[in-house]
Amino acid sequence: MQFARYLFAQALAKAEQFTDAVKLVDQTLLMIAGTTGRWYEAELHRLKGDLLVRGGASSAAAEVCYETAIAVATRQGARLWQLRASNALAGLCGAQGKIPEVHALLAPLTASFDEKIMIPDLQRTKALLAENA
Repeated sequence: MQFARYLFAQALAKAEQFTDAVKLVDQTLLMIAGTTGRWYEAELHRLKGDLLVRGGASSAAAEVCYETAIAVATRQGARLWQLRASNALAGLCGAQGKIPEVHALLAPLTASFDEKIMIPDLQRTKALLAENA
């Protein structure tokens, strides 16, 4: 159920209906708050941050979403979700000229993955580190 809502929120975002997408994400987060089925919670927080950025909201609001996503993913041991949220936060920090923050966030995370792994999210992490060198 939450994954379907996540996909629907993404579709709304592609249609540039950011307000509706954020509302749907917020409703989904409320729905899962009282359940044990929270496997997609971190991704929902990351998506909300992305929607806020694309919708023109303050970067501080998006930053809170990304930090929440990272915390949830870390707590759950969901390293891919942690990587995605960290990439999003690093992109935001890089755009604000916060280069040390980008490196502090991404360098240890990148090092925790086997170098043979070449998933797109990890490639993005490496690109963000190179851009902000």
